[in-house]
Amino acid sequence: MFLRGSAAKRIACFAAAVCVLVALSGCAAEDGGVDKTAPYVTVGGQQVETMTFSQGELIGRAEYPPVFAIYLNEHVPLETSIGREVLFDLSQYGPATLIIEDFLLDEEGDIRYEQLRMNTTLDVPYYKTSNVYPLVEHSASVISSVYEAEVLRGICVRTTNESDNMYVFVLKVDRTGG
Repeated sequence: MFLRGSAAKRIACFAAAVCVLVALSGCAAEDGGVDKTAPYVTVGGQQVETMTFSQGELIGRAEYPPVFAIYLNEHVPLETSIGREVLFDLSQYGPATLIIEDFLLDEEGDIRYEQLRMNTTLDVPYYKTSNVYPLVEHSASVISSVYEAEVLRGICVRTTNESDNMYVFVLKVDRTGG
């Protein structure tokens, strides 16, 4: 029946099918889809959910964008402790360098002591597919006059291979090491 219809009907049906496919693929990437460019992140064998933010959307802001507050609105932070390691698996990238910023957060996801972020660079050479970031005591926690047994840590990761994107996650870290 499809082959017997007019050319206009066939073209309209084909165009509608293409539009549906484009719309569905756009929805998967935008809302609820898995970002295949994001590093696979685990702590103690448990996968950490990451969010991807485009650098273009964040340029021009006076202060650090509220990416951690956005994350906390959509995800529950993974609970872990000092002494654990965050494993970044980059098997889909090949060699890369990870640029990691580690912030101390308040319960709403706002950065506390922004000047005291911990910056780390990790290389993942061509012969490895992963590298680890050790969870040590955050420098802002050490100098704070208030002792908190558990703190929220916001981690922002950029890679040299995907410099347009910023990958974000939050961990709830037990400072007692337990």
